Amino acid sequence: MLPKGAFLKIIDNSGARLGQIIWTRFGTAGAGNVVKVAIKEAKGGKVTKGQMKKAVVVETKYPTRRPNG
Repeated sequence: MLPKGAFLKIIDNSGARLGQIIWTRFGTAGAGNVVKVAIKEAKGGKVTKGQMKKAVVVETKYPTRRPNG
C-alpha cells in the first residue's frame, strides 16, 4: 500500500517521469486506486513540473493479498 507522500514512477506518454502522492481517498492506495499526484519531474510533453494530476496506481512493488486467499 502506498501512503500519502510516496513517490511514483509515471508510466504514460504525458512526459512526466516522477510524481508524489498528495491525496488518497482512504489514507493509503493500492493497485486500481485513483490518487492525486504532484508532478516532480517532467521531460518535454503535455505536463510540466509542479502540476497536479489524477493518476491510477497500476502496480506496486509488493504483492497484495486477496481476501479469499
